[in-house]
Amino acid sequence: MHPRNPYQNPPDFQQLADAYPPLKPYLVYSYHGVTIDFMDESAQRSDSSQMGCRVLIYPPYSIIETQNRRLTEALLYRDFQVTINIPEDRICPPVPNRLNYILWLQDVVDATAIAEPTDSERKISGIDMSFYNLSSSGLPFSPSLDFCCNWSVVTHRGLASLSFTSSLLSGNRLFNPDVDEKSLESARFNVRRNNLDDRITVVKSKPSGSMLLHLFESNSDGASTSNGVHFDFTMCNPPFYRNREEILRSAEAKEFGPAAVCTGADVEMIAPGGEVSFVGRMVQESVEIRTKCRWYTSMLGKLSSLTEIVTLLRVHHVDNYACTEFVQGRTRRWAIAWSFGDVRLPDCLARISSTEAQNLMPARNTLRQSYPQAKSLVHLASVVTAICALLHDISVRSPLPGEQCAGAGLEIIIAAPRDTWSRAARRKKAHGITMQTEPDSSAEPILVCRIVCVEEGDNRMREESASGSIKLRFDWMKGRDRSLYESFTSHVGRKVAAALGAC
Repeated sequence: MHPRNPYQNPPDFQQLADAYPPLKPYLVYSYHGVTIDFMDESAQRSDSSQMGCRVLIYPPYSIIETQNRRLTEALLYRDFQVTINIPEDRICPPVPNRLNYILWLQDVVDATAIAEPTDSERKISGIDMSFYNLSSSGLPFSPSLDFCCNWSVVTHRGLASLSFTSSLLSGNRLFNPDVDEKSLESARFNVRRNNLDDRITVVKSKPSGSMLLHLFESNSDGASTSNGVHFDFTMCNPPFYRNREEILRSAEAKEFGPAAVCTGADVEMIAPGGEVSFVGRMVQESVEIRTKCRWYTSMLGKLSSLTEIVTLLRVHHVDNYACTEFVQGRTRRWAIAWSFGDVRLPDCLARISSTEAQNLMPARNTLRQSYPQAKSLVHLASVVTAICALLHDISVRSPLPGEQCAGAGLEIIIAAPRDTWSRAARRKKAHGITMQTEPDSSAEPILVCRIVCVEEGDNRMREESASGSIKLRFDWMKGRDRSLYESFTSHVGRKVAAALGAC
């Protein structure tokens, strides 16, 4: 679970019901406390004729249908100050799981903002695709953006993103293209009900039309941002399955059965070709749209799907992508992001540590070097500062408030308008070959890199091997030439080692 997810521990259901009384009838009291029976479909809408996962015989529909819906409504009402209406025959997405995705997306957008500092008042614009041309739950679970004061989102579904938007969106626009009239009406109702008309735009799309292209062709109402970028991100929770048989096989394959009842209608959970085909269409259209959107992202329900989407990105020579994994109880989900821009994400956002997915991971954007000679973080920081001051044509700045890494002894962000450190550049300088013109101070840097002095490992490791725990971490933040980033880290690393050895 994302470290900032407030649902790391189960909520106090009694307190939650006190804040949202419609939840009270569904509380279960025992010697162990107050809880909710998540296998009683009461909250998650499960008319057996609409059941996307399996046919169960439960109490009457009116009872079966309500429990998890009430729980979702309660969490959104108490924690996000959003009041929603969920259509009875649509999926009821769990709040904690969707929030994991949104918080990761926030990290991606924040990392981009640090690499490309702009006006802090600029609105962040996004597209919530979700089920796009399929029906949706009617509650956009899009940018839970309390974190980002200026998020604007276009949602492609009924309001699955809106749920978090009120407290998380603080003045943005959300585009919500959908083709299902019921979802559209629910979306519009939820937007009006929560006074989010100025932040969320619900757009009707054609089932046979493009997924994304039409938004960029027609977006002339001020949603575009600087540098020709129209949107900062897309987010999507695609239909996972190709057909009903695949749904049944998935349910039967679970060793202990599902942890909660699944109530999605076929129209939400099934699409020709499943999620691979759905997200694959996104990839194909993104190749045409390219940098008009900074980051294209989507959730995925299967690791095999991640394999196929990464393969497709590599076919299109997209090397700037990121993968992550969300674990919520016994549920695992993955997400992928890709970009045609030059902003790079650190490994903590872009790479999964599990061994089963290592062949799918992008190249590393975070490199570390240990310095046994360093006496302390302060000692290493002083050496790094002195060396960076000697680098030619390199601008150095300290992180702004909110950009710092926790526990760093020193943190600087360098920007280089041209290569002055590589072996080839130094050879030219040695032979008297100079640049004909000085670099334009307003030109885009060819490299942006964060250098952080860190002390890694737990306290015991530091006590037993202090020399091995002090490191420099180099995060590639911006640039298109990986060899420049690697040569820069190597150059600075050698200079630091030489200086420490001379101390």
